[in-house]
Formats: sequence, structure tokens, C-alpha cells
Amino acid sequence: LLAAIERRQDHWNGELAEHFRRTYYRDHPWSSPIEGRRDVVADLDVTDLDAFHRDHLGGADAVLTVFGDVDPDEVIRLAQYRFGQMPPTAPKPFVAAVPPPPVAGIRHYQTQKPLAAVQVGYGPGPTRMSQEYPALRVLGRVLGDFPSGWLQQALRGTDGLAYAVWAYPYAGLAPGYFTTVFNTKPATLKEALARSLKVVRRSREELVADQVLARAKAAVLTSEFFGKQSNSDRAQEAALAELYGMGLDEPKRFLKQVQQVDAEQLRGVANAYLKNPVVVVISHEPTADDQLDETFRQAWR
Repeated sequence: LLAAIERRQDHWNGELAEHFRRTYYRDHPWSSPIEGRRDVVADLDVTDLDAFHRDHLGGADAVLTVFGDVDPDEVIRLAQYRFGQMPPTAPKPFVAAVPPPPVAGIRHYQTQKPLAAVQVGYGPGPTRMSQEYPALRVLGRVLGDFPSGWLQQALRGTDGLAYAVWAYPYAGLAPGYFTTVFNTKPATLKEALARSLKVVRRSREELVADQVLARAKAAVLTSEFFGKQSNSDRAQEAALAELYGMGLDEPKRFLKQVQQVDAEQLRGVANAYLKNPVVVVISHEPTADDQLDETFRQAWR
């Protein structure tokens, strides 16, 4: 696990993500990467793990899903054998902490990697259970899909300002954010940042063309369902849907919601959630903070 934590720094996007989470979420649990922080993991012992297990394990916070060619009676027997002694409620039931409101602004961090990279988080976003989450998934494709997304065109078009570009919503039981991510050169950092912010402003003002909308919706559905063909993928999807309180029919509901998204709804969710931009920059060459601040103010005013 410590080796995995170290490897996060091997790639620019891992390093950028660490800075972004700490900047955007501050003291919220989501400020920590999934693998944890080195100082915490290094000090864990068996007593710590045993105490956490006893304090947080309870049937009310657990879902068991089994997919595949199985004998249902044998599954029930094994589940009773393995989990029959689980307490119905944990001494410390899980509660999804609400993140603090995002503080718009720009933060600049030095990196040893020979590039510049930017992640912008907009929020506060919705939870995964929100009726507007499917529309944000579509909006992510409108902006970030290769090669025709608005951000792709603005940053990777004829000028070639960026090498990698993404846009997507992040959500769970707690409210998340909508994010754009790209890397560039230090010399083109200010221009690429300005263009990315202007593209997001465009999504709040402009109606998406029918052809662009249809392509984005198809991309969401293709990714959602073709990427969940294995038994393990389907089991995870079902377990999360149950834990989130959405039920086992969530895939059908998601399909219908995506199909019903229209241009007005996209502009509506862009105005509702694409605000309070938290900009995190890493660069191996120094860039005057006041210049980045001015770029941010000019592009987002």
C-alpha cells in the first residue's frame, strides 16, 4: 500500500489530483486519496484495524451482491455462515459528511515534471442520487469527448495547447463536483487556462446543437453499459445502487434519463453546478501568481 501511495507521484495526473483534492475538499474525508496518506498508513497496526472493523461493521451499512452461474441456496448458506454473526448496526454507523462550500480561486504548486497541468473543480455538485446527475454526465461528454468536445477543440485543435483533456462529474453519497483537467506547457499555461474557463462559460450560455447532443448521449450510454459486462462489474453496480438507495432498476432509469436530456436541461445544469471554480495548477517552471490570478479574473468575469 505504501508503494501504491508512492506511485501516485509517478504521473502528472496523480500528483495533480492529490493537490486538487486537498485544495477543493480541505478537511473533508474526500481530501484524502483512496489509498490513504503515507503518514497514516505507515503508523497503522493490527490493533487499529481491529478497532476500526469492530466500530464500523454492521448489516445496516452492508450489501452482498452475487452475479453468475451459482446455486442460490448455496449462496444463502455461505452468506449465513460467513456473515451471520455480523451485528445489525455498527457502533459507529456511517454518515456521509457534507463537504464545505468550494472557495473559488487559483492555487499554484511546483512540480519536478516537465510540464504544466490544470484541474478545475466547479461546485458544489450533486450527489450520485440526484436526478440531474445523468445530464452532467452528458455535459462532460459535450465538453471533453475526443476529438469533437468543446474543450478538445479549444485546447487540442489547430493550436495544440494541450496533450490530454478530460471533463466529467464526480459524485457519491456526498455532493461532488464537475471537473475539467488538461496538461500543457508552461509557456502556454495562461492561454490554455483562459480558453478552458471560457468554454465552461459557453456551456452556461449556449444551447448545444442537436448533433453534438446526440453524440454525447450515445457516448455516455456506450461507456456506461459496454463497460459493465462482467459479473464483477454488474455486482459492484448493483451493490452501490442499493447502498445509495436507488434500487436495482437504476440502470434502466439512468438509460431513460440520459435519453431524455435536451439542450435546455444541459444549459440549466451548467448554470446550476458549473460555478465557484477552484483552479489547481502544477508547473515545473515558475509562473507569477498575480499573472495567473489576472488570467483567471479576465476569463471568468
